[in-house]
Amino acid sequence: MIPVGAESGAQELLCITRVSDSEYEHESYGDVRFVPLLGEEGWP
Repeated sequence: MIPVGAESGAQELLCITRVSDSEYEHESYGDVRFVPLLGEEGWP
């Protein structure tokens, strides 16, 4: 699972599966938005 796109704004959530040494399949789970981590355990 990986979000693909710019850091700000909408990203596409993809699931990429390796099916052989040189082949991959991907499935999209649609647009997502991630927010920065805040607080003591977040980004400085």
